[in-house]
Amino acid sequence: MSRIPLLIYSDAPEGFTGLGRITRDLATHLTQDLETQEIFEIATYGYNSIGSKHLPWTQYRADSIECVTYNFRRVWEDFSEGSRGVLMPITPPSWLFGFARPDKVAQENPKLSDLCQWLLDKPFEIWPYLAIETQGPKGLTTTQSAEGGFTVSSVEVIKNVDRPLFYSKWGAKMASESIKDVGFEWIHHGLCGEHFKRSNEFERIGERHNLGVDDKTLVVGCVATNTGRKAFGQLFEIAALLKELRKGEFCLWLHTDRLIGHWSLPALFDDFGLQRGDVYLTLSSPQVDDKWLSRMYSACDVTILPSLGEGFGYPVVESMLCGTPCIVGEFGAQSELVLPSLHISTVSTYIDGGIHTFVRPVYNSKHWAGRIEDFFLSKAAGPTFCREHALQWDWSTQWPKFRKWFFEGATNFKP
Repeated sequence: MSRIPLLIYSDAPEGFTGLGRITRDLATHLTQDLETQEIFEIATYGYNSIGSKHLPWTQYRADSIECVTYNFRRVWEDFSEGSRGVLMPITPPSWLFGFARPDKVAQENPKLSDLCQWLLDKPFEIWPYLAIETQGPKGLTTTQSAEGGFTVSSVEVIKNVDRPLFYSKWGAKMASESIKDVGFEWIHHGLCGEHFKRSNEFERIGERHNLGVDDKTLVVGCVATNTGRKAFGQLFEIAALLKELRKGEFCLWLHTDRLIGHWSLPALFDDFGLQRGDVYLTLSSPQVDDKWLSRMYSACDVTILPSLGEGFGYPVVESMLCGTPCIVGEFGAQSELVLPSLHISTVSTYIDGGIHTFVRPVYNSKHWAGRIEDFFLSKAAGPTFCREHALQWDWSTQWPKFRKWFFEGATNFKP
């Protein structure tokens, strides 16, 4: 094989997760760019992937997030046809421990010694694109490996891969705080700005009518998965405060993936005294596409993302592309996506211990509610301003940065 085999390992590229979207977008650009298609042969190894005939590259299925498996070896050998190549994981560091330290995996599980030896023989270089969503007491977190559940350090992973690239300036900063005197590269990934556009005023009024609100009602949107990092408890507290502050002229649109996950949404309704009319709840499904999301973002007066840390923050940019400002906490990579005037500052931080040791931000819900109300009344960031700001993350801007990074890697690659 004359081209360098490059296998992207992440979530399924035909799926709806953030990792899957990045995988799909990067693989598409690599296969369509006239220069990179001459250098790399592309395939994906996607967690729970069922494949799609619409994606023009070879697709393999990963049945688990574990690295050291016979299935992965079969996939690599089938794809590479004996050539040395590149593995590009688009994952958190915890997924990669088996690739980065196969010697330690062999110590924990001697039955995998032959596979670990194969990995130690370096059949590929590892160029990970790393999502850093959390902060540890000294930079990167200690986390739990996918291989056997033992506790490992993200530092070990990053020190033992070939070309780490980070999603965000914040992620690279966490790495630099943990690994001194080393500079790390970061590139924000992109989105297609044409997929997210503001509805015209007639459509916007119609969507607000569907929500059961008029122009006097403050509509706040939040798009977030039902996981521990998403501060749904605080989100519902903010909603209750805004309902009281505005004497009922308030509606929260919450789009998430499940009613019962890390958070029980029915319990949150009860805890904060909110009724079904106060919260317009929608769930992810194959019918939810970018056009529908664009209409919902456009119907909102402002969106928010109260979070304990993000690797990037798709909903932040999507909302702004649709002309709706997004207010975020200043902790994590999401704060890089908006102007400081849209930040909510942390009151303090605390240590969340256990197997995973995290630094967690603490926000004041009354501060959030007051800022949202003030922002709504002042109309400080208009639709045109928001969209123009967000277009800096369009792939037309971001792909040339990745192309350069891939070229540099190919120049120094050792077959």
